[in-house]
Amino acid sequence: KLRALAGLLQRFKERKDKCIIFTQFIKMLDVLEAFVCYHRLTYLRLDGSVKVDVRQDLVDRFNEDERVFLFICSTRAGGVGI
Repeated sequence: KLRALAGLLQRFKERKDKCIIFTQFIKMLDVLEAFVCYHRLTYLRLDGSVKVDVRQDLVDRFNEDERVFLFICSTRAGGVGI
């Protein structure tokens, strides 16, 4: 599955698209983070450890910074959302 994901992300990056990957489990987020680091992709991470007052800043940075390609997020980010 990660091999398929690598191919998809490469195509999106070539088209200059941005991507968001959601996962329910923090362990999977950790695996994804290792994966994107290995592939040297620029990314931001949002999980339950990110303070609520910082979350909107992360979203804004993802939307505005052309260098940031990927946003990896936990759907269980503390139950308070963005």
